[in-house]
Amino acid sequence: MTAKPSNTEQELVSIRDTVESIWIAIVLAFVLRAFMIEAFVIPTGSMAPRLMGEHWDLTCPSCGSDYAFGAAKDAPYGRGDKQSPAGTRCPNCGSTEAGSDYINGGDRVLVLKYLYQFRQPEPWDVVVFKNPQNNRENYIKRLIGLPGETIEIVHGDVFFKPAPDAAWQIRRKPALAQQAMWQVVFDNDYRPGQKWQERGAPPRWQAPPEQWDQRQGGRVFVVRDGGRQAQLEFQADRRDFLPLYGYNSLTLESGSMDQGADICTDLNLSTVIIPAAADSGVKLMLTSFDHEFTALVQADGTVVLSHRLGEGQEEEWGRTRLEPLPLGQGTRVALTHVDFRAAVWVNGKAVLESTDAQYAPDIDALRQRMIEAGLHRPFGWLRELPSAEAVKDWLLRLDPVLVRHWTASALPQEIAEASANDPRVLRMWLRESSPRTIIGVLSRSEYSSQARTIVPAPRVRIAAQGEGLQLHHLKLMRDVYYTSPILSSESNGPEGQYAQKLGVQAGMPGWGTTGNPIRLARNERDADMDEFFVLGDNSPQSLDGRLWVKAAPSLRLYDNQNKPLYNLGTVPRYNMIGKAFFVYWPAGYRIPGLPGLAVIPNVGKMRLIR
Repeated sequence: MTAKPSNTEQELVSIRDTVESIWIAIVLAFVLRAFMIEAFVIPTGSMAPRLMGEHWDLTCPSCGSDYAFGAAKDAPYGRGDKQSPAGTRCPNCGSTEAGSDYINGGDRVLVLKYLYQFRQPEPWDVVVFKNPQNNRENYIKRLIGLPGETIEIVHGDVFFKPAPDAAWQIRRKPALAQQAMWQVVFDNDYRPGQKWQERGAPPRWQAPPEQWDQRQGGRVFVVRDGGRQAQLEFQADRRDFLPLYGYNSLTLESGSMDQGADICTDLNLSTVIIPAAADSGVKLMLTSFDHEFTALVQADGTVVLSHRLGEGQEEEWGRTRLEPLPLGQGTRVALTHVDFRAAVWVNGKAVLESTDAQYAPDIDALRQRMIEAGLHRPFGWLRELPSAEAVKDWLLRLDPVLVRHWTASALPQEIAEASANDPRVLRMWLRESSPRTIIGVLSRSEYSSQARTIVPAPRVRIAAQGEGLQLHHLKLMRDVYYTSPILSSESNGPEGQYAQKLGVQAGMPGWGTTGNPIRLARNERDADMDEFFVLGDNSPQSLDGRLWVKAAPSLRLYDNQNKPLYNLGTVPRYNMIGKAFFVYWPAGYRIPGLPGLAVIPNVGKMRLIR
């Protein structure tokens, strides 16, 4: 017969098991951190509003919508102080009034380390890497360009060439990334209150009273007369389509975009329709430049995607038949135009999409239009270059459309005329001309700083037919729009010596921006030297690859012959840390009576990173 262990022995065994479990957990944590997963804190708002640095969570007193507003690093108060921040702007209604709240810490994210040892990074991944300007810092951005590609931002979209001699293609986003990157222009469920009306501002959706009944304070529209179409027109100012962010301070954002050129036309118009009869239907309409896109969704299940160019005839791009919509019940419908693709959505599923044969970008024409709208107006930086040879070298790096815009008034007549139809003619002329000849052309150029054309603001409309048809939850959203800034002069100190040797000047077009494409190196012998291009979702306030004019001395800057090796604006593969995949600790809730301790988990905002 076996003797039972004493209570003391059982307690010792229990203590030992507990200690072993704790020790194993500690070891596993260290192993995970060293080899698999590591936690990082978001330091800034460059990826806002999806990933946030220190910020306020505000509720607009005018319309009631919630939004985050970034806190400056040098804010004179702490997280336990309740403050009303200055420089706010509600992204929904535009109100500059703000309530008071506490500053929240930045999101804490988990990063899969060494993932890219087993598979290649993919465009639109959210990645963490060592900042090439200061290798002691970690940055988080969205991966845009891969080794071997050439990247150029044109009208807020990303274009790439997989090889130097390949044709330009648009870099479309995967569905999950695109869903995460939509942001509000106006949500009709959050209509501005009495103060908005007292200022004389019209309703955002203009609804003729003889055509519509408005219910729930204008949040629901009901067709009055089934015998004719009822029209809704979105009343918008150009400013509504600028890449403005509720996260950014108005005092800092004004100079970070071009108001004549940076008009976002990649939009998502959605509503929930409740048909009362089988002959009911709704049309959603969006425009981009000279293109008009229309989505027709009828209660009998008919769905049509149509297109009109300028004043031409409407052309049907696609038609399908779904199950009839349930009468008296809600169906969400949407029309999206994004990355040169139009699509009709029913209950979250794309049922019709345009094809590249129907609608594809002409990057040369689009680039020309953006440059004529005023992008990169100044070219005085060319005069600061140390030699005529340097001027020629830099002009050959730029797109000839941009160079022609600067120099057309002084070019030889035959070159000016020929390059108007084929910009490559100008590039050939630059290659064959002497530096002195090029300097002479620049000195005679009479470039006007006034924008000759502006990008038209999009038009947004809804038409409906069928007495009693209801429209609920009208929402207009826009895509992330990547701006094309110019370089600054912050190239002092050891980190700035590399840019100085390359002749980088303040005022140059940013890397990878309109007219200044960036070519990313691919090293067949040493993959560590491959280069990537990254951007922040909060484009107007993101210090990303477009603007890097510093290079950490610890980077591999030169080859064995002491020739420049590192490409400013890029992330070398050896600086990559991994892919961010989960926000495990968003700003927490505060303990009552202890406002400085936001330690209660905010489970509702924990999320996968797309």
